[in-house]
Amino acid sequence: MPTGGYEFKYDPSYWNEKKEYANCYAYALNVVSRTRGHKLQPGEISGRIFESLSCRDIIDAAYRDMPKLDYKLRRSSYSERPGYREYKVALVVGRYDYHWYRQDKDGGWSHKRGLSELSYKDASGKYIYDPEECDRDYGNLSYPTFCGYYIIRY
Repeated sequence: MPTGGYEFKYDPSYWNEKKEYANCYAYALNVVSRTRGHKLQPGEISGRIFESLSCRDIIDAAYRDMPKLDYKLRRSSYSERPGYREYKVALVVGRYDYHWYRQDKDGGWSHKRGLSELSYKDASGKYIYDPEECDRDYGNLSYPTFCGYYIIRY
């Protein structure tokens, strides 16, 4: 999957020090909370959190947050190369939860489950080359619905 050169590097030492200040959405946005244990939700920054665990509702909430961060979000494809100050994220949804992945500078993908440590491995312990194809069944949480690739401009 192509990269544009403006992706963030995979940096577990930084994120693991702040693991209780960022969840998957915060990690996808490359932000940390000021409050320990806070799990940033799509729509929270704009004041209107998503209401259902549907791709559309979560993406719409994320779109609402972007202007508050001076970011832009747009739908992408597997093959689109991000441009200047852009990187890819991907959203998946399950029955009880949603989850975001972020493409790293090396082209692979990483994620942060809840307030846990940063990882570049899927549920089977394999390196994530593509979040659409990786194992997203964590037993207690499964994310069968792939909502798509998106590009964030920061």
